[in-house]
Amino acid sequence: MISLTIKKPLFDNFVYIRESLLNKAILRNERIEVIIPAGSALIDPKIWKQTGKRMEKVFLRPDEPMVLFGNYLLKNENQNKLF
Repeated sequence: MISLTIKKPLFDNFVYIRESLLNKAILRNERIEVIIPAGSALIDPKIWKQTGKRMEKVFLRPDEPMVLFGNYLLKNENQNKLF
């Protein structure tokens, strides 16, 4: 399992994850544990890429924008944790 800690999500529980991390998890056939201040969630990277919002963001190199996929971490009504 790959663990990812995000200290400041974009919104309450909306986060973006790099495409390279998602591809690495898909190749290893692993899930990703996303930890935010509101809780944690295990996500399937294949579903995240299919349902997520794709964004290209320029950070350091203008010729090579970073590809990010954003999605909501949904709350489970029966528990206090996110799933």
